[in-house]
Amino acid sequence: MRNWISFALLSLACVFVSGRGDVTTRDVPSTQTLKSTNGTDEVQWDSYSFLLRGQRILLYSGEFHTFRLPVPSLWPDILQKVKAAGLNAISVYTHAGLLNPSRNVTDLDGFRALEPLWEAALAAGLWIVLRPGGHCIGLWR
Repeated sequence: MRNWISFALLSLACVFVSGRGDVTTRDVPSTQTLKSTNGTDEVQWDSYSFLLRGQRILLYSGEFHTFRLPVPSLWPDILQKVKAAGLNAISVYTHAGLLNPSRNVTDLDGFRALEPLWEAALAAGLWIVLRPGGHCIGLWR
């Protein structure tokens, strides 16, 4: 048991000393063919992760709903806490019923505005996974 613990601590020390302790962006060889939209190769993916401009990105994401905290001035604090918790991305659902309150009307003011969210995420060093949708399952009936 003592040898196992010593080996584990030595391995952990080697990871930190080697500077390869960041597992969120790493060049990892893949035996699978990378996929893209064929419009650009800037973003590609396989069944394990994304490649952004040739750099493998593993997303560790938390969910953030702007309509649940409709005060944009509070968003930077929340996103800084997300980053401090060890995540590198947030998944953002945009509720179409809120962004489009009536036919042919798009409202991107106040808590519906997405630009303050982009700026706060950029300042916190977070990726955004935008999930536009027509409805929230189980939230409104």
